[in-house]
Amino acid sequence: MVYSFHCPHCDSGVEVKDLSAREYHVANCKDRVFVFDGIAIQPPRFDDKFICKCSIPGCRGKYKAWKTIKAHAETPGVQWVPDKVIEGFNDGGKDNVAFVPDTQDLPLTPGLYAPRYPPGIVPFNPEVDKDRRMVNFFPKVTTGKVTAGEPKEKDAVEDNMKVNKKGKGREVVVKANDGKKKADNKGKGKEVVGGSKKGKEVDRGGPRVPKVVSTTGYVVGEGSSKNIIYNNNNNNIIDLNTLGEGPEAPIAEAATSPVSRKTTVEDADDDDVVVIDPPPAQMAGGDHVSSRELVVDNKLVIHAEIQTLGLYFQKDYKLFACSSCKVLLTAVTALGHARAHLGKMKSPVSDKGFAYICAILGAAVEYPSMAHKPPIPAISGLELYKEALLCEEDNCGSVFSTAGSIRQHHSTHHGGSPPKDWKVVTAQHFNNNTHRPLFRVIAPKPPTRKFDKFRFLDKLNASINTIVKPSSLYNDDAREVSAWLKHTKWHVYMKDHDPKFLRSLVDLPDHGEFPGLRSTVNYIVDCAMLCIDPVSSRIRQLLNTDDRKAGINHRPFDGLETDEALSAYKRELVRFVTFLIRDKGDYQLPLPNTIRELIQKVRDSVPLASLPSPSPQADFDDYTFSVIELLIGVWTRTWDPSFENPIGDPTVCFLALRSISDSGEWADVTDVTPTIAKLFFSIRSLFLLQIAIGRRGATRGKPRDRYEELAPWHDEGSDCTFSSLASLQHYASALAYETFKPPMFIWYDDEKTEFVWDGDRVKVDDLKRMAMEIKRRMYKLWEEDILCGLDIEIHYDHIADRLTNTEPMYGFIDDPRNKLCDPDVLMKAILSDPRTEQEFVSGYRSNGEPLWITPRLIEWLFKLSEYQLLSMASIHIATGGGLAFQ
Repeated sequence: MVYSFHCPHCDSGVEVKDLSAREYHVANCKDRVFVFDGIAIQPPRFDDKFICKCSIPGCRGKYKAWKTIKAHAETPGVQWVPDKVIEGFNDGGKDNVAFVPDTQDLPLTPGLYAPRYPPGIVPFNPEVDKDRRMVNFFPKVTTGKVTAGEPKEKDAVEDNMKVNKKGKGREVVVKANDGKKKADNKGKGKEVVGGSKKGKEVDRGGPRVPKVVSTTGYVVGEGSSKNIIYNNNNNNIIDLNTLGEGPEAPIAEAATSPVSRKTTVEDADDDDVVVIDPPPAQMAGGDHVSSRELVVDNKLVIHAEIQTLGLYFQKDYKLFACSSCKVLLTAVTALGHARAHLGKMKSPVSDKGFAYICAILGAAVEYPSMAHKPPIPAISGLELYKEALLCEEDNCGSVFSTAGSIRQHHSTHHGGSPPKDWKVVTAQHFNNNTHRPLFRVIAPKPPTRKFDKFRFLDKLNASINTIVKPSSLYNDDAREVSAWLKHTKWHVYMKDHDPKFLRSLVDLPDHGEFPGLRSTVNYIVDCAMLCIDPVSSRIRQLLNTDDRKAGINHRPFDGLETDEALSAYKRELVRFVTFLIRDKGDYQLPLPNTIRELIQKVRDSVPLASLPSPSPQADFDDYTFSVIELLIGVWTRTWDPSFENPIGDPTVCFLALRSISDSGEWADVTDVTPTIAKLFFSIRSLFLLQIAIGRRGATRGKPRDRYEELAPWHDEGSDCTFSSLASLQHYASALAYETFKPPMFIWYDDEKTEFVWDGDRVKVDDLKRMAMEIKRRMYKLWEEDILCGLDIEIHYDHIADRLTNTEPMYGFIDDPRNKLCDPDVLMKAILSDPRTEQEFVSGYRSNGEPLWITPRLIEWLFKLSEYQLLSMASIHIATGGGLAFQ
């Protein structure tokens, strides 16, 4: 059998095989209204499909079933985008708004929208009105409507609680077996009592007592007959004025922040909420729309655990603040809301992890009730409606953001002609869904001083340096430890110390520290250089020999070729002597008594204010002799490791500390060998001076005899400092020479148009095309995503790039020879442009620190990492080197 019918929804004739097919057609053809972020939307239809213009990334835009769009609307934070492009569909960017609900009258929840409630009635929200405890007073109630001139009431109680919109009727509550009360709109304080058709007015001499019916259902707005809840399932009554009394008192309302009074704004502290005597009431009407501004203060704190979700924490109310939507969220809704903003990006926090975070922070699972409260201090994390409108009719107290919405409220709830002007107040609301109604607040005090919005850059750069350039000497992952450190184990011995402190132990003496030491060491080296010619070539050959068993070095020990090189070697010796006599704090360096006595002698001696000219025959002063004796004593003895210091030898300890770079990292092995060479030169220079002048107070003997005394202490085969340095030098040199690796490809043809790479054949032309495509993508990412479309140009003539510098994190931008631009030029450009500033920053604290929109920062960093990946690929393909991305 075929059924034919006319569909009223699509205005067309339809033939179906059975009645279920007809119902299916109507269900899918019927116009649907969905609520997206508080706005009722009627999605258009095209080609037998529903069109969806929601903000969810990956939304296909066309769906056969309306339930998919309903699921999108129920996703927290999802909005309707009128100008979203849908392939094959164009409605000119129509907004598709069915109607904008009144702020107070219709707190819509996301999803499929039900029919409107009766005039003046809004859904009872158990989360907001949980403190309205319901008590069963009467077994049954009925409702009727009183109209002027009609003594008899008509029963208006139906299954769906319909209310007559016509006339000047008012709701009444009829108590079973106890007459009925008629609310007189004009005679306040009067009641109509009686169980018959006629009643008489009785003046109670006081304000009328509003009643409440049921526990769930609809709430009638405030007013003389407004505080009523209707329910069809359970007919119970409660007096609102009795709330908070008796043993069944409702839950206490959330405590508000303390308010301090100051004479002037300038007298207040930054954290104070200042209440200033209100100015004369301002009025507004017409087409008034309130302006909004985000409230930011120290009560809005950052937690690393939730920052990646784009959330802050409001510590007074224990709620999460969304930096994008500028709303507050409970522990129940915050994670889903944040994930909606992340889109395709994987949530960095799991459900279990977020529950743990909420437990640690003590996050609230519901909003505090703001109904019938006096104004409270403005809540940070929410937008402040600076010129909201207050309804004062019948002490209503409802607040609205536009003149249109408050006029609609007055017409629906109070009747009659609305006022032309309304009182202007400041207000806020928690969110745009379940807690849409505005409540009055006290506006925060204006800032007393202008802040610098670029001030935070110093703190940001310091944090970046801490992350990018960490100062850690120890790495517990053996795979990331170099072969050099595995051999020396210096990273293990130094792991409990601060790199900057260790580095300071081997710095040159500060101004005023050990006065005369630098000039004395330079004088000693100059005298040693003058002893080269008086000492025989044979002795100097032996002195320049590392291992006498392997043969004598026929090149005698000689001076350096340039004064600059000699000055560098002198400075290294100054560093070493300073390290010996300097206070080492918590760095343990056990020394024998003889060495400690020599160190104390240097500290107690007074250097000459003016040293004589260097000479091999010079009569050294006590301070100079003390320095020479200290150095000879350190280099002419054996050293054993100890529990406090496993290295033991102070010279090798000095070498280890000198291997810590300025950045706090271990220097490359190629940077260690120059220091070893300088120490070798210092040892040979002091030994040469000792051979030439002898010990202090000793009779002058022959130079050969004095050399034989020192010979065991500069031989690789002996247990001495010289031998330890030689061993380290050989190992470091071997590592430096063995680090070179040949290219890992083979040309496939003589014309060099194709080659084999790791077993695969690759054409050079294909490589060129790939390189060009990478460059194109890099340019697009750089201009559109990294620079955010800003016109930033840097002009330069020449870039100095030290390609041989292998120091970690070195780049041409850090090279002091390059003065290209301000390193913070991009950050300042983003914050100076209104478009980009709105993308990245929600507002500013009183000290100028920005309140970042974290999801936008994450998106920018994602694009930056993509650019870096392409940059490294481009360098690798082009066989380039020496380019460090900054």
